[in-house]
Amino acid sequence: MKRFLIIGGDSRQDYLQQYLENDGFPVMRYRGQEQAQPSLADAMEQANVILSPLPFTKNGTELFSAAEGEALPILAFLSCLKKGHILFGGNIPDQVKSRCRTEDIPVYDFMKMEDVALKNTVATAEGAIAEAIVLSPGALHHSSCLITGYGRCGETLARKLTALDVRVTAADRSKARLALAYSQGLRCMHLGTPFPFCSFSLSSFDVIFNTIPSLVLDDSALRTAKKDAVLLDLASAPGGIDLTACKKRGLRAKSCPGLPGLYCPKAAAKILYQAVTEHL
Repeated sequence: MKRFLIIGGDSRQDYLQQYLENDGFPVMRYRGQEQAQPSLADAMEQANVILSPLPFTKNGTELFSAAEGEALPILAFLSCLKKGHILFGGNIPDQVKSRCRTEDIPVYDFMKMEDVALKNTVATAEGAIAEAIVLSPGALHHSSCLITGYGRCGETLARKLTALDVRVTAADRSKARLALAYSQGLRCMHLGTPFPFCSFSLSSFDVIFNTIPSLVLDDSALRTAKKDAVLLDLASAPGGIDLTACKKRGLRAKSCPGLPGLYCPKAAAKILYQAVTEHL
């Protein structure tokens, strides 16, 4: 019988625990150094399947946790990780994967699973649209939106926005991806290299969504943005929008990582549950 330990995370992990328990699996949730619960070492000793957060870390030194004051150092976690464990997580750092290889520990990265990544784009797109509606002074209907990066997330977001009668432009370095965007009825702009590579004006866009985790919209590019434009960075760290430059220019800009956990935690947890049970 698999014994699960859920460490850190956000409300997605709460729902994931419910799904597993409903299937009859024993599940423990580690929430830091609270009283009346085992230490991290004891908790990991009792489990053979470790479900770490998604993303695994946001600061590079601690496992991600949405709970205040819940410090979970990566080094402490690694000291308790041993042969016999099976590890799941999202964007798992190289140092953790290296330890797993050394100890012969099976490791599964949710964000390397094509089905999980694709399903998550739906929740990300819905959350991004919700953020845009809240921050924008105008309606999305008949607005002009730019999506930088036309990968999995950009494509799903474009489809949702188009259904809301938004005029969508896709920008990407890949001519093949832009050809796909063109075939789907979108306006297209080619991004050059090297980074930062946004060489065109942003003055025609009401909302700008970035999905590229490298600097795309630097200070020189932001100089051309509308004063009432909304800029949302959906990419993982370090992101692609210079938020400091946005603040200096008085632009409405926001970093929006982890949107599935904020807007669709139950649906996101179901995706993780399906991935875990299928791989086990």
